[in-house]
Amino acid sequence: MKTTHIVSGTLGVTALIASLVHAQATTPPPALNPIYGYGFGDGGYGYHSSTAAEGFFRGLAAGIRGLGEFNYNTSLALINIEEARSRYIDNRAKWTETYFAMRKTNQAYREAERGYRPTQEVLNRISQEASPDRLKPSQLDPSLRTIFWPALLSRTDFDSLRAQLDQLFAVQRPNNSGLGTENYGEIVALTAEMRTVLDSMINQLHPDEYMAARRFIDSLSYEARFPAGQQAVVTR
Repeated sequence: MKTTHIVSGTLGVTALIASLVHAQATTPPPALNPIYGYGFGDGGYGYHSSTAAEGFFRGLAAGIRGLGEFNYNTSLALINIEEARSRYIDNRAKWTETYFAMRKTNQAYREAERGYRPTQEVLNRISQEASPDRLKPSQLDPSLRTIFWPALLSRTDFDSLRAQLDQLFAVQRPNNSGLGTENYGEIVALTAEMRTVLDSMINQLHPDEYMAARRFIDSLSYEARFPAGQQAVVTR
C-alpha cells in the first residue's frame, strides 16, 4: 500500500514538471530587472542576479529533492517495520519453544515425584520371584503330609515347635487347609517362632547352615497357603 503511494506521488510530480516545462517554453517570461547585491571581498555580499526561469528551476529542484527525501524516509520506515516484525516472529517462536520445554520438564518432574507405577503383570512377577519355593516331595510327602526336617532344625532346640508343625501338616485335608483356614494361621505363627529361635543361634552357626534352615522354614510357612493335594504348578 505504502509503495503504491510512493509511485503515485512520483508520477504526479513528473507530470507536473512536464506541464510546467511546456508552459515555460511556450510562454515567454516577463522582463524583470536584475537584482544586484554588493559586497566587500569574501566576507561581504556577493553579486547575484535571478530571473524568473532560474527561480522556477530552483523551486523545481527543491521539489524534486524533497520528493526524493520523502521516498527515502518512507522506504527506511518500511525496512524498520519489516525488521521489527521479523524480530517479533523470532521472539515469539523462541518464547513458544521455551514454554513447551518448561512444561515438558515440569511434567517429567511430577512423574518422577509420583514414582514409577509398575503394571499388574510386573507386580505379579515380582511377588512370585520374592516368594519362597514350595517344598519338594523330598521335603514334604504330598500324600502322608510328613515333613522331612533338615539336620539343624532336628535339634532339641526346635523339638516342641517341630512336633506341633508335624501334627498340623498330618491332619491337613483339602477342606481344612490353605489360606484363610485355622490350620494356615497356626502354621504361620509356629514357623515365625521357629525363625526367632534360629536367629538367636546365628552367631554359633555357619552362614550356609543358617541360610539353608531359614529357607526351609520360609518354604514351610509358604506351603501352608495351599490346600492339601494342590501341587506346585511352577517349579523355580
